[in-house]
Amino acid sequence: MSKNFNLSDVKGVGPVTEKKLNELGIKSIKDLVHFLPCRYIDLDAPTSLSKVEDGDYVLLKLFISSISKPYKIRGSLLVRAHGKTDEGKSVKLIWFNASYVYKTIDKNAYIRVFGKISMDNGYQLVNPKFEKFQENNTKFHGISAIYPLKKRIPQQTYASIVNDAISKTEIKGFIPSEVEEKFNLMKYENAVKLVHKPKNIEDGENASIRIELDEIVKKACAHKVLKTNKNRQKIYNATLDELNSLISLLPFKLNDSQEKAVKKIVKSLKSENQLNALLAGDVGSGKTVVSLIIAYFAVLSGYQVAFIAPTEVLSMQHYNNFISLLSNLNVNISLLTSNIKTSEKKQILKKLKEGETDIIVGTHSLLSKTVQFKNLSLVIIDEQHRFGVSQRNMLISKTENTDILMLSATPIPRSLRFIMLGEVDYIQIDNRFLKNRIKTRLVPTEKYDDMLKYIVKECTSGAQAFFIAPKIYDCEGIETANVDRLYKNLSKKIGKEVNIGYLHGKLTFQQKQKILDDFSNNEISILISTTVVEVGIDVPNANLMVIFDADRFGLATLHQLRGRIGRDGKEAYCFLFPQKDENERLEMFCKMASGMEIAEYDFSIRGPGAWYGQEQSGYLSSAFSLPIRYIENIKEIVENIDIQSMRYELLAYALSYGLDKVSIT
Repeated sequence: MSKNFNLSDVKGVGPVTEKKLNELGIKSIKDLVHFLPCRYIDLDAPTSLSKVEDGDYVLLKLFISSISKPYKIRGSLLVRAHGKTDEGKSVKLIWFNASYVYKTIDKNAYIRVFGKISMDNGYQLVNPKFEKFQENNTKFHGISAIYPLKKRIPQQTYASIVNDAISKTEIKGFIPSEVEEKFNLMKYENAVKLVHKPKNIEDGENASIRIELDEIVKKACAHKVLKTNKNRQKIYNATLDELNSLISLLPFKLNDSQEKAVKKIVKSLKSENQLNALLAGDVGSGKTVVSLIIAYFAVLSGYQVAFIAPTEVLSMQHYNNFISLLSNLNVNISLLTSNIKTSEKKQILKKLKEGETDIIVGTHSLLSKTVQFKNLSLVIIDEQHRFGVSQRNMLISKTENTDILMLSATPIPRSLRFIMLGEVDYIQIDNRFLKNRIKTRLVPTEKYDDMLKYIVKECTSGAQAFFIAPKIYDCEGIETANVDRLYKNLSKKIGKEVNIGYLHGKLTFQQKQKILDDFSNNEISILISTTVVEVGIDVPNANLMVIFDADRFGLATLHQLRGRIGRDGKEAYCFLFPQKDENERLEMFCKMASGMEIAEYDFSIRGPGAWYGQEQSGYLSSAFSLPIRYIENIKEIVENIDIQSMRYELLAYALSYGLDKVSIT
């Protein structure tokens, strides 16, 4: 087989088509073959219009109620027709410069049509392909691949072009055949052929994922060749046995996954390379206690630890937990937030700089240039998704050769990419309780009063509830739920039946603490709050939550909020009250129980993020994003590839993709 074919050698590619392909970034036969479908449509199953979105490709069976004779408008010849689906939905059909349509389609008869649906003014198809309807006899069958062609080239034309291109080029992937066999991977050549002409939609998606896997593995290998491991400068001389003095003080026994996480992180800290790890676990799974043990390990080794959290409420809770468990072990701990008095702040900064403070817990205040350490070795970043790239780097750069431990229930897409690259270690903690114990429901406007009655009934029997609003006060020109208005309205409506309190970031430190104590002691039945309770509130008796204007929140925030309830392992209910009753994103959220499910959905929607720089979302060229479940597979596959034999090829590849500029945080 010749390997020197050009685009112009492919059947159907003339000068005009070649120019259009170039505009799509396709400049070689290899590009052509690897320009993948963005979705598929099953032509053996008519499309239901109730499930389509504007711009989708559809196959419809229509009863034609009328068809016009060809007529001219603005120099073009038009034929119009009206049809109805079996569901009774009307569809407008328009053909330009196709007078034969009028002679082919019969009024009061059925046809099949295939094309791109427009929903701007009812359902409409422009220049659809069609045929007279005959039972069990059709040219529309099998799976049709849909490509992101930006209207430059007809779908059928491109499918024909790529089919000829496959026959004229050698298809070779990066992963060696022996590794394909060891990990039971689809052969790359088969994947490329199958992705363009699958037998069913699942085959097409699996083929696309296999191609994506090849791309990520190559990037991971290239990055491995490129990078030079940062050798450890700070030596941790503590031992695992020394941690028992803290573990024995815990009010519960560590589960297997927590014990494994501690051992894995300690092993990394005692290795030659710096720690850069993501500790992933669902809300309430016990990530904090693992990080507490690791912080103690660093202190036993003679170092300082910085623990940063996104909110003052969460910082306060971490500080209190650290104090209760570590103060008897001669560990000095300080809290630094924006509400600390100036005189007290000066003392905290002085002790930190002189090395008298072992662990500093704080909010964004830790990022200040005035915060200096004597011997910082470990930075722990809680709720990693709440900090931007530049913010994380500000803290890490406080000292050289810092070990990094990030905690998250819903890792951002960017971090998942770096885990796949092998740059960030991934450590998973299992759930303590059944993940589906919390039931999430969308509440339509007409059901609001019924929901409220149910919550009042439960609260009068001893239950507790969170009511979450996106704002504190009314904002002129912006219609949104807010804590102030909710508190006033609910106090009038149900204030005589249940005790209501409110919490937000504008309150003083002492006010916040008093409200949280009252809620913890069940002196407040319903706590109306902003997202300051998103993390850090642990009230086991609270098993009800209402999130107002839920469509204004991101999925990670919604999941963190939902994690405030059901913390005793019992059944809990989270009610979403959106501004608009219909919301596909929230409907998906109701079906997802774990943080990793949400992270994977977010990954598919937002993309993986830039390989370098500070963007935390964005797409690669591949059609389907690699599922998160492949994370651990990638590391194993890379370890089985002899990258040194391809060193120079991989170095060139790494530089061409900018992997030398990767920002790992």
